[in-house]
Order: sequence, then C-alpha cells, then structure tokens
Amino acid sequence: MKKTILITGATSGIGLATARKFAENKYNLIITGRRKEKLDALRDELLGKNPGIKILSLVFDVRSLTQVVEKLGKLEPEWNDFDHLDSKTK
Repeated sequence: MKKTILITGATSGIGLATARKFAENKYNLIITGRRKEKLDALRDELLGKNPGIKILSLVFDVRSLTQVVEKLGKLEPEWNDFDHLDSKTK
C-alpha cells in the first residue's frame, strides 16, 4: 500500500515543491490550498508526470479551524489514514 501525504499550502513555495517531490517518489497526495484553479492545475501536472499515484485536492484556508475540521473531518475512508503531514503556515 502506498503512503499518503497531506500537504497544506500546496499551490506555492515550499508546499508546491514538496508536492512535486513526493509525487516524483510515487506517494499518494492530499493537496490543499485556497485557490481551486491552482490546485487543479497542480493535480493535473502531477498526475501527468507521475502515473499511478492518486491525488485528492481540497480547497480551504488552513488558518480557519472551522474549514480545516469541515474538510478533513469528512474524508472518504481511502484518504482518512495519511502517513505524513507537511504544513506550510504563514
């Protein structure tokens, strides 16, 4: 079973670089950010370059506890058990 990594702030900077590196190494990813268009583009890029991985995109602001609980509290069972968390906070 592949490991799953949760990456917050995946649309830029360290979060973006981290998502690319874990995808290269064939991890499944949960990528999060505030901008749906950027998350969709990143998901498409990573899936195109790294066949065989799975990616779940979640749009929310990690600074809002309500949004975090809402999005992460309702994950499908397949995504509910992630192995690592890479968090980029401001």
